[in-house]
Amino acid sequence: SFFHLLVCHNEKFGTQIQKHVKELVAHEMSPTLYPILFDQIKAIVEKFFDLQGQVIVTEPNTQFIEHIFILKSVLENKVDHTAEHLGVSNIGGMMLAIVRYVRHLDTTVHAIQIKTKLCQLVEAMMIMLDDLAFGQEMKFRNKLVEYLTDWVMGNSHQLAPPNSGDVTTLTRDLDQACIKPLHHYSQRRVIEVI
Repeated sequence: SFFHLLVCHNEKFGTQIQKHVKELVAHEMSPTLYPILFDQIKAIVEKFFDLQGQVIVTEPNTQFIEHIFILKSVLENKVDHTAEHLGVSNIGGMMLAIVRYVRHLDTTVHAIQIKTKLCQLVEAMMIMLDDLAFGQEMKFRNKLVEYLTDWVMGNSHQLAPPNSGDVTTLTRDLDQACIKPLHHYSQRRVIEVI
């Protein structure tokens, strides 16, 4: 499929192909194709789990996950007429599958960067919650809050080895990135209660 080009490993053209696919999705894709985009991503990400629901962590799977953070650009570049297309497809299952996959990555600098990007995508989603469709929205949001809180709590209890300034900075960035969608969620909860 089109999205398999995101993990193209052609030595000569792979990087260029990935760049062009991401630019096409972020800036050139017609909003009427967004439901198909979300459904295709969900279908691919679901293959990252075995029949028992266990995560299959591989380099190509992780690379695909990292590249689909281009969805943040799709959400941020939204114009008035795209809102009707964003809400057609249920993206809750897709997002929870992505978060579940990322949760199983080893604690490495690269994994921390991926988690930070994912939190930025979740923040963009929380800002646009009214325009997006989630199957069971409350269950979806509660699960996201649980996962993001785990990341913040996990980072605050890890001891950084000596000379690990970069790791400390990255975990601080991750903590901040996790807090932002939680902030948007808590603001929304206050509005719903009122």
